[in-house]
Amino acid sequence: MKKTGKYKPQSKTNRSPLHFFRDTFLTINSNSLELRIFSLMLFLFPFLLGLFFEFTAAFTGIVLSFFICFLIIRKKTLRLALNFNSILLLLVFFSYLLVIPWSVDWGMSLIGWVKFSVPILFMLVVMQFEEAEIQKSYAMIPLVGIIMVILSGIAYFIPFLANILIDAGRLGGFFQYPNTFALFLMIGMLILLENKPSEPGTMIQLVILTLGIILTGSRISLVMLVIVFLFYALSNKALRKTVLLLAGGSLLVVSLFLISGLDFNTINRLTEILTNPSTLLGRFLYARDGLLMLLENPLGVGYLGYYYLQPQFQTGVYTVKFIHNTLLQLGLDAGITALLAFIAVCFNSFFHGQMKRLDKLIFIVILAHSFLDMDFQYLVIVFIFIMTLSFGERKSYFNRKWLGLTISILVILTGFYTYFLIALGNDYLGKQNTAYQMMPFDTEIKIYALSQAGTTEAVTYWADSILSSNQTIALAYKGKAMVAAEEKNYEEMVLYMEQAINWNPYDLGDYQFLLAKLSETMTYYNAQGDLANVQKYAEIALDIPNQLDAMKTRTSWLGTKITDQPELELSDTEKQYLKQLQEYLEAFN
Repeated sequence: MKKTGKYKPQSKTNRSPLHFFRDTFLTINSNSLELRIFSLMLFLFPFLLGLFFEFTAAFTGIVLSFFICFLIIRKKTLRLALNFNSILLLLVFFSYLLVIPWSVDWGMSLIGWVKFSVPILFMLVVMQFEEAEIQKSYAMIPLVGIIMVILSGIAYFIPFLANILIDAGRLGGFFQYPNTFALFLMIGMLILLENKPSEPGTMIQLVILTLGIILTGSRISLVMLVIVFLFYALSNKALRKTVLLLAGGSLLVVSLFLISGLDFNTINRLTEILTNPSTLLGRFLYARDGLLMLLENPLGVGYLGYYYLQPQFQTGVYTVKFIHNTLLQLGLDAGITALLAFIAVCFNSFFHGQMKRLDKLIFIVILAHSFLDMDFQYLVIVFIFIMTLSFGERKSYFNRKWLGLTISILVILTGFYTYFLIALGNDYLGKQNTAYQMMPFDTEIKIYALSQAGTTEAVTYWADSILSSNQTIALAYKGKAMVAAEEKNYEEMVLYMEQAINWNPYDLGDYQFLLAKLSETMTYYNAQGDLANVQKYAEIALDIPNQLDAMKTRTSWLGTKITDQPELELSDTEKQYLKQLQEYLEAFN
């Protein structure tokens, strides 16, 4: 490809990322200022909690908007690659906006758009650089991984850091999620291995990254690590010794921990790959149930819509915000159209694009891992994935009017992201009152407020507010049922509790709560001599065991194989009460 502009990518060398870091940030070279800034962003973004939280996405949107403005002003041009891949990828992300009108919860879908609009800006940034420059910036990834592994190792001995970087004894890094952190480290390994390491310093870095992957306790990543080792051992003689040393060292580390007899959660998890497949079966269970949801909602259900609709489709005991499968999550969030567009981009880039070998390897590893996890909820992973894609030739646009319009749009976007940064940031920091004033459509804040409500008026207010925009929240229905019971409006109480159970069908406590309230109801009507209502509510109570049996039947084979099993048996006291109630009805009739 013909190189344009004054930036000439250097030839590929065997320098380690530490050398690249030194050259990039300590060498004063005005000709590479843009690339240095871009590399600095890639270095810093993972430390912002992997860009998982919406407020970090909003902050990133501000940074990228400013950077694009800087590039336009500095270069006096804007480069665009308008082709099959870029247009379809734009459709994927814009679908998060298009789905809002029919989403389960439009407010949360809007927040989802705040998050997934940011990759569009990153795409625009990537288009401003040559592919060779993007390749050079990859070196930031293993460097960040090494730093995070070292900090996480230190965190084992510092409680404050452990709360941030360690998750149940597993390395989570600043991603705070071991599985995706392991994927990030594996990408770093690929970058180092593709540079054909020969220097001792690079080998040390590979050892650190490998040890980091092991200490994440990610079983999916461990299997993929073995595959990576086999791939290089069989396909590259020059790297065979390196990967065999890494593989042997990994096996030795795991063996030493097992021999020591120490109760080390991370290593124990790795040894349970075959003996306790509950986590893997759980992933299949999510996918099974999620596929049925997608088939019934082909236009998508919006951001977090899967989470809210989950109780209607689940056939096992679990509660997850994300389905742990990139394709299904995308289809559920943004619709089948977005899903098909994403698949088309992947196929076209891999088979018909100009992806380099390293791009393809990273591309494959990210997709393979994300089929069983929620990696694409971390925008850092989304950004790396975008960097691997082939966007083809860029065309430069010099028209001052259009450049000015672009800058104006970016300034408006900066204001948009700033507003949500403040609102979402306050929510993250526990300042829900301030956040709610700025985002009265945030259902999660309202659910929190309902859970803290101490008066009947407050319960009614927050429950009504939630149900006005989202009819799937069991807690809101239960709150309304409690208020109705206090007001002796027992008919409404039953209706609301039926809805609460409908949206939380595996919670035995709700069935027991309904039974207790029905007992109070029958006592009330019996005292009034209203035997017709006593009989009416007794029949409702006697149907509760049938509802529990229906949930047992609904539980799928996969649902019976995971660790969390349904608890759908009433207590002996409750069963005895229902038996007596049945005898009473028979005598009454």
